[in-house]
Amino acid sequence: ICFDDTLQKEINGKIFIEQDSKTKDITIRIKDNVVIEKPLQILNLLDKDTEEEKTYTTKIIIGENSQLTIINCDDSISKEERHLIHNINIEMNSYSYLTFYKMENINNSSSLNTNMVFDVKDNARLSTFCLSLNGGSIKNNLRVNFNDEHSEADLNGLYLMDKEQMIDTQMNVYHYKSNCISHQLFKGIADDNAVSNFIGHILVDYNAINTIA
Repeated sequence: ICFDDTLQKEINGKIFIEQDSKTKDITIRIKDNVVIEKPLQILNLLDKDTEEEKTYTTKIIIGENSQLTIINCDDSISKEERHLIHNINIEMNSYSYLTFYKMENINNSSSLNTNMVFDVKDNARLSTFCLSLNGGSIKNNLRVNFNDEHSEADLNGLYLMDKEQMIDTQMNVYHYKSNCISHQLFKGIADDNAVSNFIGHILVDYNAINTIA
């Protein structure tokens, strides 16, 4: 996604993208009943011109019975110290399907804190994969809310940390409704003096029968 002098874009009549002129936050809307065949890539580059501390939000709304793949990449192209907080809020409407890739490769002096929230409606399918390759400090907070029945989430991650790097992963899955399924698989390598933390919570509501988690 690249903005020049415009703050709004429409792609093939299926995707509508809007950027806030002040905060630079981005909202992406996928229309109902569409299949986006090519992956939608969101690229965040940290360079010498990037603010030392930056916070921004990406909101994605996926229409009913729509399907797409999103690749979100955070990368450094300089050695300057930068601190980025990225809030990602995704709304999945009924019968939608999302494959979400999160790739992180920042320099050893910088930190990245990503807060991901997925609100999942009925009969939706979510698949995520977080790949953390490099960074002084990386924190990934992922939350999935099953707000309706008959939905599924497959949550995966892999990290490769070395030297004095640190990665922290927090996973929260909330089964508020019945007949939903969630799976989690996270693996990684922490070499040298690298530190890895993982905290996972699965909450199943008392009335959420037939839950598989």
